[in-house]
Parts: sequence; structure tokens; C-alpha cells
Amino acid sequence: MRSYRDSIGGGTVRFGRALAVCALIALVASLCYVAAWEVAYNTFASDYMTKYQEHELDKARTAGASEEAISLKKAEMDKFAVMYRNPAINAAMTLVEPLPVGLIIALVSAGVLSRRKKRLAGG
Repeated sequence: MRSYRDSIGGGTVRFGRALAVCALIALVASLCYVAAWEVAYNTFASDYMTKYQEHELDKARTAGASEEAISLKKAEMDKFAVMYRNPAINAAMTLVEPLPVGLIIALVSAGVLSRRKKRLAGG
């Protein structure tokens, strides 16, 4: 954003433009994250969901959950695993991880880096 402000904006940029540029940067970075996850998931981490389910069920057993609670958790996780196989849902859920943080950082960055042109005294 600072580079945009200094090179394209001539040293000034309003908050709205700064927010738009920062949000676009966050969106592009988040989409790159999603693309990397989709490649990783579909090539060498395709058993991720199975391992995750096993881990969560073992954690519930260790915590002393009843067999009924474990069965309910397994059924819930099985439904989630079926949903997660859909590439669109997988991508959407992955996008939700970094994007909110990126947008918060965009908001803060826009506030810090935005500058207005200074008005001349008496004019």
C-alpha cells in the first residue's frame, strides 16, 4: 500500500482508495492460499480428513466422552467429510481462514497509510 501511495498516488491517498487497494491485496493473497491448499489437498494430503476425524475422536475418548457422544461426533464429522469433498465448499471454507484477518489488516493499514493533500494556509 505504501508503494502504491508513494508511486501512483503521488504521496497521497484517501482512506477509501487505500482500503480498496489493501482489500484487493488481501483477496489475492487469500486466493493464492486457497489455490495452494487445493493443490496440496488433492495431491499429497487427500487423507487429511480421515486423519483429522481420527484425531478428534481420539481426543474425545481421552477426554472421557461417552460412546454416545463419540458416535454423535463421528456422524457429524462424516457429514462434514462428505461436504468437504465438494471442491467449491472446500475452497470456500479454506478462503474463510485467511480473508477476515487480511481484511482487518487492510482496514488498519488503510488508516495508517492514508494521507490527504495538505491545504495551503489561507486558501
